[in-house]
Amino acid sequence: MNFPLPAFLGLHSWAGLRWFAVTVIGETPTRYRVQCDESLRLPNGHWKQPGAVITVPKHAVRFASPDTNGQ
Repeated sequence: MNFPLPAFLGLHSWAGLRWFAVTVIGETPTRYRVQCDESLRLPNGHWKQPGAVITVPKHAVRFASPDTNGQ
């Protein structure tokens, strides 16, 4: 893959599944390294601000528009 790639990170919360804009900047065999494009709250309660770099499971990242439900 050629990085960086725009994508969306899906996070489950009490309000349901929410999608956040991220930029994929790298990968490991099971995870993507992403840079947050907007502020978001991770399931462990930590807040991440725009520009923060985190690793997330590959199954939580979508490269298509989040309204398409993966289709």
